[in-house]
Amino acid sequence: LKRGSNIEIMLSQIKSPLDDIAAAVQTMDASALDGEAVESMIRFLPTSEELALLNMFEGDEERLGKAERYFRKLGRVAGFESKLRALEFKQGFTAAVNAVNEWIGCIGACAAELKGSDRMGRLIALVLTLGNALNSARGPAAGFALSSLPKLLDTRSFDGKTTLLHYLVAHLESKDADLLHFTTELPHLDRAARLTFTQVEEELAPLHKGLGALAKEVAAATARVAAAETKKAEREAEVRTARADRAAKMARADPRVILDDDDDDDGKPDSSGSDSEAKAAAAADAADAKDATAEREFREALSAFHLSAAAELAACVAALDAAKASFTGAARYYGEDVAKMHLGQEPERFAKVIRDFGALIDKAGKDRSKVKAAASTSAPDAKKSENGTGPKDAKLGVQPVMAEGKAAQT
Repeated sequence: LKRGSNIEIMLSQIKSPLDDIAAAVQTMDASALDGEAVESMIRFLPTSEELALLNMFEGDEERLGKAERYFRKLGRVAGFESKLRALEFKQGFTAAVNAVNEWIGCIGACAAELKGSDRMGRLIALVLTLGNALNSARGPAAGFALSSLPKLLDTRSFDGKTTLLHYLVAHLESKDADLLHFTTELPHLDRAARLTFTQVEEELAPLHKGLGALAKEVAAATARVAAAETKKAEREAEVRTARADRAAKMARADPRVILDDDDDDDGKPDSSGSDSEAKAAAAADAADAKDATAEREFREALSAFHLSAAAELAACVAALDAAKASFTGAARYYGEDVAKMHLGQEPERFAKVIRDFGALIDKAGKDRSKVKAAASTSAPDAKKSENGTGPKDAKLGVQPVMAEGKAAQT
C-alpha cells in the first residue's frame, strides 16, 4: 500500500496523463519529463512479478488503481528501464560536462596567469636574491622550491620577533609596494587551490561509463527495430498464407471462384466468415507498425545524442590534457621538478603554496602595522625605522623576471 501511495504521489507531481508519460519514455523526451521526475520513476520501477500479474488482468483497466494503470502502460514500452536510464543520463550530461569544462578552464587560466604574472616573477626573484645574500658562503643558487617559501618565517632577527618575511615586507613597502598585492594578477588562484586533476577525472569517469551504456542501448534499440520489422513481415506472410488456404478451399468447393480474389465484385468481403479475422490481423499489423515506428524514432534520437555526447566528451578530455600541459609548463617555469610531481594532487598543492604565501605576506604587513601603531602611541616623538630590526635593506639587485626552467634548490 505504501509503495502504491508513493507512486501515486510521484504521478501527481509529474502532472501528465499516463499515456503521455509512457510516450515520453518511448521517445526519450526530456522536455516532457524533468530530471526529478525521471529519477523518481527509476526509483519506483515495476518489478517483473508486478508486470506479470497486471498482464493477467483482462477486465476494465479503469477499475485498476492509478499506480497499476501506470505500470501497465509503462510495461508496454519496450526496454522501458534502459530508456529511462538513458534519459536520465541525457538530462544530466550537459550540466556535468559544463561543470568539468569550468574546472578545466579555471586550471588552464590559473596556469597562464602564473606564467604571465610580472609581479609573481619579480617577487620570486627578490626572494631568491635575498636567500643568496644570506647564504653567500654557499655560492649563488639558481632557484628554489616554492614549497620552501614558508621558511621565511623560520629565520628571525636578534630580537626573536622580526622574521625574514617581515624584512621582506618592509622592503616591499618602501621599494616595490605593488608586489605586496601580487595575487591580484592571479584571479583564478584561489579556485585552482581547491581543484585536482584526480577530482576532474573522477567526474569524467561516470560520463564515460554512461556513454558506454548509451552505446549498448543504441544497439538494443536497433535489435528491437529489427525484431519489430521481422514480426511485421512474418504476420504479413501468415495473412497471405491464410488467404491462399481459404481461396484453395473455396476453389475445391466451387471451381468458379477466382483463386486470386477473396472479395466479391462489389468489393465486400467473401462469405467465409473471415471478416473478424481480417480486422484482428489489420489491428495487429497497425500495432506492429506503430511499435516499429516508435522504436525507429527512438533509435534515431538516441543515436544522434550519442554521437553528440561522444564528441563533447572527447573535446573535454582533450581540454583536460591541454590543462595538464599548461599547468606543468607553469610549474616548470617556477623551477618545480615536474618529473617528481604527483599530477593527481595538482594544481591544488602548487596553488595552495602560492596562495598561502600571499596570505603570509598580508599577515606580516598587518603585524608591522600593529607594531608601528603601538610604537607611535608609546613614543610619538620616536622615529621608527621603516625596515624594523631586520637586516639592512640595500642593493638586493632584483632581476625583473625569474629565469625560466632553473630548478636548482637553495
